[in-house]
Amino acid sequence: RGHPLLQKSLNEEHCSSCEPQWGVHDHDGHGTEMAGICLFGDLTEQLGATGPLQVRHRLESVKLLPPAGENDPELWGALTADASNRAELMGPHRKRTFCLATTSTLENHKGQPTLWSTSIDALASGMSFDSSNQGLVYLNDTSEKLPRRLFVVSAGNIHPNKLQAEHLDRSDLEPIQEPAQAWNALTVGAYTEKVHAPAGVQWKPLCAPGELSPWSTTSLTFNADWPIKPEILFEGGNAASDPYGITSCAELSLLTTYHQPSERAFTITWATSPATAQAARLSAQIMADTPALWPESVRGLMVHSARWTTAMEQQFREVKQNKSKRLQILRRYGYGVPSLERAPTIA
Repeated sequence: RGHPLLQKSLNEEHCSSCEPQWGVHDHDGHGTEMAGICLFGDLTEQLGATGPLQVRHRLESVKLLPPAGENDPELWGALTADASNRAELMGPHRKRTFCLATTSTLENHKGQPTLWSTSIDALASGMSFDSSNQGLVYLNDTSEKLPRRLFVVSAGNIHPNKLQAEHLDRSDLEPIQEPAQAWNALTVGAYTEKVHAPAGVQWKPLCAPGELSPWSTTSLTFNADWPIKPEILFEGGNAASDPYGITSCAELSLLTTYHQPSERAFTITWATSPATAQAARLSAQIMADTPALWPESVRGLMVHSARWTTAMEQQFREVKQNKSKRLQILRRYGYGVPSLERAPTIA
């Protein structure tokens, strides 16, 4: 929250941590990067605009990952429940979206529920847990009519070492990561419109405008009975290829806030994490427009406002007579890219 662009939107008392000894500071930069996207979107666009920018939502921060070592995988669900509880204690009556841009490839779940994804399903449906013993003991009577929660979760990223020129083939083989297979979570993948290279550079963008980002995972390898994942896509940047390989680059990434502003104000980010932060931003904007909406209604507006890009529609037209191929395309792109302009008209 020490960044000048974040201070007025993130109060000190709205910063917490699952373990007090971890502190509430950002130890690796990821949280500050997501905070900037959640507030402003891609700062490349905002810094190039003129006039004031109206921001009608605020931030809360709960630290979920330790500054050293790793959490026990068996506690991931309990820690997520604890983090959501801490946020709600900071403002019990506040409308909020829970943005989780952290995933794991530890378990090859193939779309089936895991302890972590199940905990998110329960939290989204309104359940609460007793986190005092780091377990998942329900506090609610399951017959109660409970207030729901909106979780937006990143689909997970393809490892840089696995990027390839046939990027759609690679994405089709790389499954959505845990806990993004959660049925009640809104899972966010990445697409890209970033294709312009500076004059004189030796590299070229990996994918065409409007296509799935080469960093994004899909649910093509899931059981056909499991839900479509990701449901929606946001800008996640492109990758660049040159004679030496494939990598990320600044021109094809998003601009956001840097966690050590005394060194520099901005940094770049890419893949499904900033895409998820943009989804959280859109949900907050919808809530600001229509505060009375239920979280599940906000989710519905986001999904139903989504549209495929021209590039995605072309993929569908090429296989429109093949039902199984059409389902595969849906498991790649979800329902497309949401729009704040379209969502109120649907409401």
